[in-house]
Amino acid sequence: MVTRARNKKDPEQSQSVAARWTDILAERGFTPIANVFMEKYSSLEITPTEAMLICHLMSFKWTEDAPYPSVPRLAKLMRCSDRYVRKMCQNLESVGLIKRIGREGTSNAFDLSGLFTKLEAIVIAEKLEAARKSQKKDQAAAKKRKTMEVETLSAPMDVQWALQTPQVEVTRQLGATHTQLPQLVVQPLRRTVRHPLQSMETGVEE
Repeated sequence: MVTRARNKKDPEQSQSVAARWTDILAERGFTPIANVFMEKYSSLEITPTEAMLICHLMSFKWTEDAPYPSVPRLAKLMRCSDRYVRKMCQNLESVGLIKRIGREGTSNAFDLSGLFTKLEAIVIAEKLEAARKSQKKDQAAAKKRKTMEVETLSAPMDVQWALQTPQVEVTRQLGATHTQLPQLVVQPLRRTVRHPLQSMETGVEE
């Protein structure tokens, strides 16, 4: 039977490990894994099994200090041989994600700062790319607005008046003769136009 912690009135309780998994599973603890690692590990030149090894290393990292599980312990958790774990560690070291630090008379420590540095570089690169795209979009919009302003200022006075004046007023003053105006005048009457020399939008008033 699956038992879950449920308390809708308590936000902390609803976001607990027990609420996300189950009460019984939460008793065994949890391992915090950054989402960016889950999303980007495939771009780090490692296999899914090597990514799982990193998750196991993180399960022994309780502070900022390097974790130090033994190879036999890791092999038992992953249901593989000690030799295979050592081979994966060598691969992770070769791509600069971990560094094994010898400790006299006991297991090695695993420095994961290389992994963190590469993941941070990915995040920073994505932020810079998003900023570049946003800037490019803003520049294109500004260029379009400037072009519209220049076209409006260079238009004949009767066209500028038509662009600034509500459609009802234009129709009342022009009457049937409005058909004699160039198409450039008639078409803009169907939308609201902001004149470059005024800050107030024109609207239709009956």
